[in-house]
Amino acid sequence: MALVTELDEVGRVQPAGAFVSTDGMISHRVRAKQILRSHPEARALIGRNPWTFALILGTTALQFAIAFALRDAPWWLVLIAAYGVGAFANHALFVMVHECTHRLVFKSLAANRFAGILCNAAQLVPSFTSFERHHLRHHTYLGVPGYDPDLPPDWEIAVFNRGPVGRAAWIFLMPFLQAARPLVMKGGNVLDFWMVFNVLAILALDIVIYFTMGGMALVYLALSTLFSIGGLHPISARWIQEHFLIGEDQETTSYYGLCNALDLNMGFHNEHHDLPTVPWNRLPKLTRIAPEFYDCLATHGSYTRLLWSFVVEGSPAINARLVRIIEDARSGRKKGVVSSE
Repeated sequence: MALVTELDEVGRVQPAGAFVSTDGMISHRVRAKQILRSHPEARALIGRNPWTFALILGTTALQFAIAFALRDAPWWLVLIAAYGVGAFANHALFVMVHECTHRLVFKSLAANRFAGILCNAAQLVPSFTSFERHHLRHHTYLGVPGYDPDLPPDWEIAVFNRGPVGRAAWIFLMPFLQAARPLVMKGGNVLDFWMVFNVLAILALDIVIYFTMGGMALVYLALSTLFSIGGLHPISARWIQEHFLIGEDQETTSYYGLCNALDLNMGFHNEHHDLPTVPWNRLPKLTRIAPEFYDCLATHGSYTRLLWSFVVEGSPAINARLVRIIEDARSGRKKGVVSSE
């Protein structure tokens, strides 16, 4: 498909069905150019952080140690441990999957992929390869229906955008919804060595965990993964924080609360989208280097407050997203496709 590439820097924002539409360029591309022009020292933040691999090893070891300790524990203690500790640990592993996807740990592509698959060990779900393929599209096609895996499809809005119970169910089921979206996206998953290896390695490890530690250990790790992405856990509000509109056209919102210490600064999401090649530990430095670009933006300060506002008050709604609609260069018809660089 031929794509229109010449777009206004700001674009026009207006209501369009379930979402808010724009024909403008992704704001992060514009801001990144302005930051690097005004603060060339920000380029020094770009690079890799191999110490992230030590965190992967340490967090995985911690989760296995807790799972082993809980192998004979009652179900209620396993539930509390998963909600209070495991969710934060497995969410950190998810962020490290994200770092490996952006190749911010090692120079070698293969080394980053092995590290990303290792993150899945305590998560029990072989998600790295699929996430790697589709997350980079999220940056390139931000807000484009059918191309951005972070954008809820129409059926999710129709089913779940129905009061507090529907929104609570949507958050609780987020791990399953995010796993299902890539399966129906354009240019979906294709079996290759890495995908097969990812699936077989993690499934084999799941079996080993069951027969060496027992079912309760497996339940702890599974609940940790559920709560780390959804499950009505405060950390799950991150999915609402990142790209749900709280202003007219601010397509990304950062969070500057205490949980950044536990989710490896993923709250600095405007900063991450502006310069995706900056590793997690340097994102706060970007904010300090270029405060004039971030102090003027709306932000979140509490995941708990945001989760309550979303579920109970319906603000923001599931359809509070900015969607890009541009013309197909051949047909002249409007398509939900963003320009490519």
